[in-house]
Amino acid sequence: IPLTDNLQLPGFPTHVLPEGLRDWVQECAKTKQVPEDLPAMVAIGAVGACTGNTARIRVQGDHVEPPNIYLMVALASGARKTAVVAAVRKPLSKRLRKHALESRESVAEGFTRKRIQKRRLERAIDEAAEAPSPEDDEATSRAMCAAKKLQELETQATTRLLADDVTPEKLAQLLCEQKGNCAIIDSDCDLEQIFGGRRSRGSSINMSVVLKAHSGEEILVDRISRESDHVENPCLTLVFVPQPIVVENFINNKEYVHRGLTARFLYSLPQDNLGYRDSVQPAITQNVRARFEAIFERLLERMFGGGGPRSRGAPTELRMDREGLAAYNKFADEVETMLRPDGPLGSEALRPWGSKLAGHMARIAALLHIASWGGLPEAFEQPVALEWVQAAIVISRYCIVHARQVYGLSGLNQQTRDALAVLAWLKRSGITEFARRESHIACRSQCRTIRTLQPALTLLEEHEYIRLLPPAPSSGKPGRRRGPCYAVNPLVHAG
Repeated sequence: IPLTDNLQLPGFPTHVLPEGLRDWVQECAKTKQVPEDLPAMVAIGAVGACTGNTARIRVQGDHVEPPNIYLMVALASGARKTAVVAAVRKPLSKRLRKHALESRESVAEGFTRKRIQKRRLERAIDEAAEAPSPEDDEATSRAMCAAKKLQELETQATTRLLADDVTPEKLAQLLCEQKGNCAIIDSDCDLEQIFGGRRSRGSSINMSVVLKAHSGEEILVDRISRESDHVENPCLTLVFVPQPIVVENFINNKEYVHRGLTARFLYSLPQDNLGYRDSVQPAITQNVRARFEAIFERLLERMFGGGGPRSRGAPTELRMDREGLAAYNKFADEVETMLRPDGPLGSEALRPWGSKLAGHMARIAALLHIASWGGLPEAFEQPVALEWVQAAIVISRYCIVHARQVYGLSGLNQQTRDALAVLAWLKRSGITEFARRESHIACRSQCRTIRTLQPALTLLEEHEYIRLLPPAPSSGKPGRRRGPCYAVNPLVHAG
């Protein structure tokens, strides 16, 4: 008898990824001893971050989607998630440092010119204020001219794309400085700080930056102490790899839910490999690493072609080919039926998330298409083929199952969560019988005491996952008795 609606979560469909991503994901998972879900999701998010607002996909008519996505992959502490995130961030950081060095002189020059013009404006204002009446018009004209020249000067910020724990105010400033592009790819992030929950209790001004940056909506934040932040075409990528309890708290935050923040994320709940990892860790082959890193180098070169944030007009528009668009429409219609009250996405909690799924699928299709070309300029001249639309649909179906689990777990009581922890241990260990004390030792991080563990064992027994064995006859020897023992239903290990 199932404890929840869905316990069997599929692994990430790595086989549908473009070769450059697929080979790296498989080797990274083997090297780091992690589930393929983790490197796959982080890599897709990184492609979106490096594409930024240089491109977008026009699905049909006025339906346009930016390439950025918000992802959340839940894994326990010690699952080597930091090593995977670092492996993805490394080529990005390396290329960004190079661009920062190349643009250092022009940044300093622009900053100096602006300071000089500010001094000229101040002097012109003083002269206009102190000038006698006959010269008022001429002095005022000089001051107005100096102000206009200052307004025309655009200070180029130091090249930067990646950020870590930032406040919403700082995030808006970074988006403004970097022409709308910013990414947070982190395994140990402070979600409350980023979303404004700690400083302002999720005020509309703070959270609106993250909400608008997901859809590319114009951002305008007025400041008292400095210039306003105006971002015409924001493109923010968020890839978080927190612990499961963080995801649960995030989903249960009413402010995040009601503002639509939780519905903007795609979720993954991989099965960690803790306890089954091999100490021998082969390195990723040089050829695979080079092809993977080349994707990001080319995309960043496109974004920062002049050594700093590139000022460009409208983003390049990608379109699906005829077969791809037909596949998209078919999937979008299918998702729409899932949103009905009796559908798999028809619950009150899941409907907002499901309503954005077709758009997310289009974004993923565009990113897979770009990666399939290795980030080369030709990718932005060719239509998104049916192959990548179908691949994005497969990934979207994977996300549906994981999202249902995430939203389902958000309403579970402590007894059910403890029972799931014990059940996961039984499946990993493969044992057929166990003592209560053994289960407590294995699940001590979830169930602190025997008293808190017993309700979980009772629930598993009621749902026929385990069966209490008759007490063993006393041996007559001194020492602690083994305590209650349980037999495991063979169906637990049947897959």
